[in-house]
Amino acid sequence: SEKINFDLNATYMMARIKSYSPAGDQTYTDVVPALTPEFMGGATINYAFASRFSLNLSGRYVGESFQEPTNDERFTMPSFFVADAGLTVKLWGNSSLEVFVNNIFDTRYFTFGAPVDLDFDGSVDEPGYFVQPPRNFYSKLVIAF
Repeated sequence: SEKINFDLNATYMMARIKSYSPAGDQTYTDVVPALTPEFMGGATINYAFASRFSLNLSGRYVGESFQEPTNDERFTMPSFFVADAGLTVKLWGNSSLEVFVNNIFDTRYFTFGAPVDLDFDGSVDEPGYFVQPPRNFYSKLVIAF
């Protein structure tokens, strides 16, 4: 349909490191690289409901991954799903005003992390996370001439 556009993307990856020996310590074999989820996917639907207005909804899923290459279960990045929405109003020519709502469901999610040494004794104690923003809004004005 000219009014509805639907896009999908997905990645399945089974990456492995044959052998890993950090600084001559123990050797780890057949490990998953750090921060490499096995599955990622996204979908977007765009609906032009009037000649000047369109609405888009999108979602993305990222599977669980390890924070470090020894694949220690204590140090994982949890999987997450995040949904976003946007409204576009065409003004004149190719100019537009766009309003966005990111993280509609106010999901707490992390896109990066690493093990953390909390007591500075030289050994990692807990997983550390880079927290992404909660629900947020922004707008964009595009002026084309």
